[in-house]
Amino acid sequence: MKDKSRLYRILSIISELELGKKLSTKELSNKYKIDIRTIQRDFKEYILELRPEIQKQNNKYFLNSKTKSSKENIIISIFQNIADNIGGEFSKNANELFSKLKDDENILYTQINIENISDKLDITKEIQNAIKNKTTIKCEYSINNSSYKATINPLKLANYSGYWYLIAIDNKDKVLKKYYFNEIQKVSLTNKIFTYEKNLDKILANAISIWFEPKEPYEVQLLVSATISKYFQRQALSPTQRIMKEYKDKSIEISIDITNDMEIIPIIKSYIPHIKVIVPQRIKDKIQKDIEKYMSN
Repeated sequence: MKDKSRLYRILSIISELELGKKLSTKELSNKYKIDIRTIQRDFKEYILELRPEIQKQNNKYFLNSKTKSSKENIIISIFQNIADNIGGEFSKNANELFSKLKDDENILYTQINIENISDKLDITKEIQNAIKNKTTIKCEYSINNSSYKATINPLKLANYSGYWYLIAIDNKDKVLKKYYFNEIQKVSLTNKIFTYEKNLDKILANAISIWFEPKEPYEVQLLVSATISKYFQRQALSPTQRIMKEYKDKSIEISIDITNDMEIIPIIKSYIPHIKVIVPQRIKDKIQKDIEKYMSN
């Protein structure tokens, strides 16, 4: 896969068009030392999708509009196209995330940088097929400067805080584990079909971060200030988010189900003083202790 070079090429072409240049596929073919059909495919599958106002006359593309696309949005759109090619649940999950990232006013997501896994497209497709067909896979996994062979039952490819993970059950100890996707190598399918407890589907769907655990969820209640409440109303943190009360000053009380305190603690910390814990007291105390420790250093 050469998606990294393609990404650079597409960004460069759009930048040139935005500067008012008129470009032909032949000129671009010579410039980037690739065949004309590849350039034509770039325009058809990416560039014209990103900037539909681009026009063509006398075999040259040009752009009259002076409105520039955000480079970040262009990159996200290219990743969306790659995700669509993979298909399945991965495509659905990735596109939901990318849509959130494209929302310029969504402070819950605009600071996230999505990790580039375009060079692992073949492995991604293979794993996605294994997830769809519930097929056990074998792979090599690297951790702490060493690698080992693993046989796992893949459940979901997920993105948490911009990083990609494969959530799977290790065949050796039957424990649910989170594998950092970029450290997975040499994937091969087996002939074994696996089953798993269906309550895991709900746990995975509701997980807020990589800190989730495969156990019974519990409730957290938060007070969100008027300053940021609209973002939580527009885009819920998880499918379990419920607005319990709205105040006249536009602050809100929300309820969220989690399986590990650390699913929510980093989020609360990142929005202090605009989010306060109502219950459980345990989480409130942990955050208070961490703040006191930080201030004492």
